[in-house]
Amino acid sequence: MSSSGYPLPTISPTQVRTYQRCPLAYKHRFLERWTGIQSAAGLLGHAVHSTIEAALKVKRRFRQAPSAEEMERVFDRVWDRGLPPETETVGASRDEFDTVREEGYDMLSFYLEEVAPKVRPHLVEQRFSFELEGVPVPVVGQVDLIETDGVVVDHKTSLWPYREDYLDNDVQLFCYAVGYAFFRLGVRARKGVLPPAFMIGDARVDVIVRETIPQLQQLRKKYSNDDLNRIAEVLREVAMKIGSGEFPAFWEVEDRDEPWRTCDSCGYRDRCDLRIEAQDEA
Repeated sequence: MSSSGYPLPTISPTQVRTYQRCPLAYKHRFLERWTGIQSAAGLLGHAVHSTIEAALKVKRRFRQAPSAEEMERVFDRVWDRGLPPETETVGASRDEFDTVREEGYDMLSFYLEEVAPKVRPHLVEQRFSFELEGVPVPVVGQVDLIETDGVVVDHKTSLWPYREDYLDNDVQLFCYAVGYAFFRLGVRARKGVLPPAFMIGDARVDVIVRETIPQLQQLRKKYSNDDLNRIAEVLREVAMKIGSGEFPAFWEVEDRDEPWRTCDSCGYRDRCDLRIEAQDEA
């Protein structure tokens, strides 16, 4: 498939994850440019992620993390910009948004005290771009963090710990690790060809779990050549479906437990004619 006629000039891990969650949501977000309604969990993840990014940039420059007050000011700015009008909230009242905001302060305090002292940032929000045979457009994105030992890190927030095998199939961190490998190789990289596994550094996801006392879950991955080929094939498959104009609602092609939950947390649910509503039990 050539890039001519492809709906967008690039593909990113965010696009792939959105398509995997619901192809129709991908169409609404990236092709039709619908404005989504922010959920409390989504806003929390965005605000915490942005604040950690700012903290890591400070630590990279000054060799120490910012104060709790400085982190809270960044968090407040991001939260206030993203807070939807009271009549446009998804699955949460304004009081619930306020409760989640307080959770955010606890999570940042935990990060500052328990996580930040151990982090040695080399690059923060490093952009990457690479080409992969079978994907008609460049793969682009930004790596959250690359530590001084070369480990590629992604940051997440979650209500529950991730599955231990999460990284075996995660396209996002795969793209981060491969993108950084291409960046290091520079002109030595072979266009469209994955670097061998031994040239790709370890990858790690740091999950701040939203418990009464926040917890850190770290999952680490050393990719084998089989891993790289398998996950690259998932990326090619999604890119092919996007290029073919296949944008069904997720429930039309995949069975999920309590599928209404996917729709209930979607920022486009109020405008989507194919959303699923929860069924009241008899």
